[in-house]
Amino acid sequence: MSSSQQTAVHTQRGTASELVRIGAATAAAVVVNLLILWAGSAAGASLEIDAPYDLNAAAVALSTAMPMLAASALVVLLARRYPAARRWFAWAGAAFALLTAAMPFTVAEDTATAVTLALMHLVAGTAWLTAIMPRPTTR
Repeated sequence: MSSSQQTAVHTQRGTASELVRIGAATAAAVVVNLLILWAGSAAGASLEIDAPYDLNAAAVALSTAMPMLAASALVVLLARRYPAARRWFAWAGAAFALLTAAMPFTVAEDTATAVTLALMHLVAGTAWLTAIMPRPTTR
């Protein structure tokens, strides 16, 4: 196998493992956020927010998965052109999740709901770092 063929195979494997990692991190974030929703409800959180939709399992699953998958797709595409920026994208996304963890305290009807939502933001940020942070390559 020529070196260009080896590079192509290595790139395909890297992309496949990257997609698996993104999918697994997203699925894990959805499951953990649903568990947090259940725990918050069991702890007495009203789960009432100032939004045009109800805070339920479907909203949590979609609000966790869609941004992670869309942002991951964008990072994967941009990293092909600017591979050195991947680490910056990873930390920027985690910082965004951390900063937006304060937002639920402005829209929640009660503190228990705000804490529940803030924890979900932290879970999403952790999953994002797990999915997007560059990994050392080995051959």
